[in-house]
Amino acid sequence: MTLVPAGGGEATPFWCLPCGHLGTADAVLNTILFLPLGALLGQLGAGLATVAAAGIGGSTAIELLQTALPGRHPTAGDIVANGLGAVLGLVLWRRLVRGLPSVRTWTALGVAALVAMAAASASSPPPGVLYGQHTPSLGTLDVYDGDVLDARVGGLPVQSGPLEDSDAIRERLGAPAAFSVSFRVGTPPPGWAPLFAIFSADQEEALFVAIRGDDVLVRSRSMAGRLRFAEPSMVVPGGLAGLEPGDTAVVSGRVEQAGFCLETSVLEVCGLGPDPLQGWRLLRRDLGVPVALWTLLSAGVVAFVSASMLLVGRRRTAWMAIAGLSALALALPTLTPLATLRIPALLIGLAAGGLTARVVGGRGPANAGA
Repeated sequence: MTLVPAGGGEATPFWCLPCGHLGTADAVLNTILFLPLGALLGQLGAGLATVAAAGIGGSTAIELLQTALPGRHPTAGDIVANGLGAVLGLVLWRRLVRGLPSVRTWTALGVAALVAMAAASASSPPPGVLYGQHTPSLGTLDVYDGDVLDARVGGLPVQSGPLEDSDAIRERLGAPAAFSVSFRVGTPPPGWAPLFAIFSADQEEALFVAIRGDDVLVRSRSMAGRLRFAEPSMVVPGGLAGLEPGDTAVVSGRVEQAGFCLETSVLEVCGLGPDPLQGWRLLRRDLGVPVALWTLLSAGVVAFVSASMLLVGRRRTAWMAIAGLSALALALPTLTPLATLRIPALLIGLAAGGLTARVVGGRGPANAGA
């Protein structure tokens, strides 16, 4: 998508690294983008210097082409990330040629990913004076034609404009944040339209509540945003279904032991909030991604992990890991919405892993006994 014209925006300095409020997420994506190039050149027998030159050269050509496209700004950060991705692809290919990772390596990577997700989901509201915004006009988002009657965070009122009790409100801005908004329903917007938001003086988002059609979206500031990753959103489809323009409605969120609960005048959904199996959502803003696709992708993660455990692990260790993953999958329906898809995904992954292990003949550590 880097060679597709984009909407207008402030020019990005060429030498920034990383660039923009999603700079880290973009760097990770640009690294992943060039992994196949490095692996392919590795298959053809290319060395490290050749792969690095190909990655940097190809990326530089793309960045030069961007200078002719409206809304696109070439950056050195993209070139560095693409070159690193090509080299990393070569390294991974060489590692796989020697054999699949050991079960210890696989487990360590999984634990590291879970710890990173937990750290990224920690609350991290922006410092300084906070500003409340009722039905604001934000960039390319739609404008909601309803009216906010009352907005509160942790019981404290949030008016439109600078907040005198910013410190007290900041203390109540968890990730997710407990809040409530009473409003007069407007015309269902075709795209996401902000209903209520809190930002810092530097335009750092602290809390964001939006409406699209009958759907409701909530996003809170976490460490992921501070590290320039995307902030995962919580969406309730049909949260305002049946309401007519002019009706009075309420959207509220609260934190309970089972997770975050988002309640509207129509329905209530609990078990929302950070999900270790959806860490990929830190790489891209999901305002345009259907909720069903989020669920399918997270189910795919379960299938991949369960298949990998059976494929690379020694029998006894692998089956212990599978048992633990099975217990997790059985508990997921009480923790996350629509998570029951992950149970058949677990079984499909086990079947695929077992079949693959038979086909490849127990390559690498998977061939070892218990």
